[in-house]
Amino acid sequence: MKNISIVFILFVLIGMLSGCGVNHKIVNYPMGDGKYSISARGNSAINQDDIKEFWYIEASKLCPNGFNVDEIEEKRKHLDGYPKPGLEGIITCK
Repeated sequence: MKNISIVFILFVLIGMLSGCGVNHKIVNYPMGDGKYSISARGNSAINQDDIKEFWYIEASKLCPNGFNVDEIEEKRKHLDGYPKPGLEGIITCK
């Protein structure tokens, strides 16, 4: 019984620790003709420069042969007194 309790506690701790590493979310929306809308959001653990880097990494994954940035706009928010970085834009693959 003691071993089961230790295993259960370990699973709970591992689950809590694995969720700590998620500090951003990136979503892309295909618009057709090689265009994509990319939205990147972060929590208060990262800054606007980090979100911009994640945004460009996502653009590079979508368009491995290069891309043009058609629009890009910072979308910073403050929730519960904490800054939440964000970036939205549209790219066209080359």
